[in-house]
Amino acid sequence: MKLVLAFLLSITSLSSEAATWKKIVAGSAVQVCPDNYIFVPALAGYTTLDFCVAKYEMKNDGYGMPISQASGSPWVSIDRPTARAKCKALGVGFDMISNDQWQSIARNIAGVASNWSGGSVGGAGELNRGHSDGTPNNALAAVTDDNDSCNGTGQTCSLTVWSDQRRTHTLSNGNVIWDLAGNVQEWVTNDSNVSNGATAYISTQSDGLLRQTRFGAATGTICTTSGSSPYCGMGQGVFAATSGGIHRGGEWSSGIPTGIFTVSLNTLTSFGSTSKGFRCVFIP
Repeated sequence: MKLVLAFLLSITSLSSEAATWKKIVAGSAVQVCPDNYIFVPALAGYTTLDFCVAKYEMKNDGYGMPISQASGSPWVSIDRPTARAKCKALGVGFDMISNDQWQSIARNIAGVASNWSGGSVGGAGELNRGHSDGTPNNALAAVTDDNDSCNGTGQTCSLTVWSDQRRTHTLSNGNVIWDLAGNVQEWVTNDSNVSNGATAYISTQSDGLLRQTRFGAATGTICTTSGSSPYCGMGQGVFAATSGGIHRGGEWSSGIPTGIFTVSLNTLTSFGSTSKGFRCVFIP
């Protein structure tokens, strides 16, 4: 406890977004994340450090700073350099999410049974895709009640009642994240500088392919109906671009191509649109 208090006292330059802290108990360790950020364990091959990720897509706090909160529409129509600068301006340890951090979260989610329609990992089931059917035809705010998981979609679900439009996913440590699969696409810090092949569904990618490693699910977490709709609910990869920024996740009207592994490699980093937002992370 003394170490945790010393760590908190040593931070003097954090913005109001990080001013409120919470302890997250994971086994015998005490993890500390900013308010409305959740703890994510590192995943070998992708991340060497545990990190905290915004529970919600970033919103504009009204003063031009990003905040992780349920209320309000996602901050969209923002280019990648600006989005990343906004995250970093929150203080020491903050940044925009990277592709490897996204993979750490997505692969963790795919390994949790409650995220699957059949209640077990893989099988004949699918992962929920969040707000992705175009009803309503706009991005949604979130709510603080995680059990109101289909809020705004016209569907009914909860953390224990599955729907393909369920907007929440649960990590292996029990933490809940909103709108990683759908609602709006999100920038990551990385660029695409080589072609990763033709557009294809994530679930149909062979283990060992570079694009499967970079953007796909782990062996053992792909459903037995991977080659037919809805393709495990994992989404689609627009892989062919040789230059441009990377977006992850789908948007509110993308349908079956939406999912936690969805990736688009063909967007100029200077581009902003009403269907593209961002998410910040923090490394303690």
